[in-house]
Amino acid sequence: MHIRSASIIEIFGRDDVVLNPDVLTLKFSYTNRFGIKEPMIAALHYCATLDVKYDSEMIKKEIIKPAAQWYCD
Repeated sequence: MHIRSASIIEIFGRDDVVLNPDVLTLKFSYTNRFGIKEPMIAALHYCATLDVKYDSEMIKKEIIKPAAQWYCD
């Protein structure tokens, strides 16, 4: 997914990853092709144009959430 903020987001199964507490994340569910919901997490590794500390809510709403939706689609 092309994100104009030059962000790098990685999607993991929630049970498959341990992230540092300072990593900006968004928890979501993915419904697989069998109709089973899988708990997932999107982790922001890098954002070149925004400050993760000061812009965290906007990053979650405008960047990470759309990326998670893109993954689910």
